[in-house]
Amino acid sequence: VVKAMFLAFDQPRFMAVVEAAFKPSRLQGWLPLSNPAALTPEELAKMPGYRADKSEDLPEAKRLMAEAGYPDGFKGTLTCINPALQAEVLCPEMQAQFKSSLNIDLELVIVDRSGVSDIYTSGDWEFFYGAPPIGVRLSDPTPNWLTEAVCGAEKNYRGYCNAELDEV
Repeated sequence: VVKAMFLAFDQPRFMAVVEAAFKPSRLQGWLPLSNPAALTPEELAKMPGYRADKSEDLPEAKRLMAEAGYPDGFKGTLTCINPALQAEVLCPEMQAQFKSSLNIDLELVIVDRSGVSDIYTSGDWEFFYGAPPIGVRLSDPTPNWLTEAVCGAEKNYRGYCNAELDEV
């Protein structure tokens, strides 16, 4: 489901919304553009999930949703922090995209920024926008990835687990 949502999400459209509200902003992957290993915005723009042309990504996203048992979408919640940019612009944009592309009907739950850590670490959310990133703004995010993105890691509040990737 997460991969389907990633493929269906129109990153360039989202970045245009971000750019209109908050400049400067550029398409960026897991590594900051200052990192020599980071892909350029031009390279990212050609990759599934990042490219503007969704003619290949959407059918694959819908196939993944059906394979996961959600061919007709589902209802859920998207928890967002309350600064106006997130609560009034970015989260409603995400909500609209997921509804129109995969029929994922997300109710917005707006939370005060002061309580983000408690809510995020409790795991009492389905999808969260505005949560602390996994060290993506560091030149070398490896230490953060090891504590936040491997199976059973101490701060893996997302619950992500890919044993094959952990071996790398």
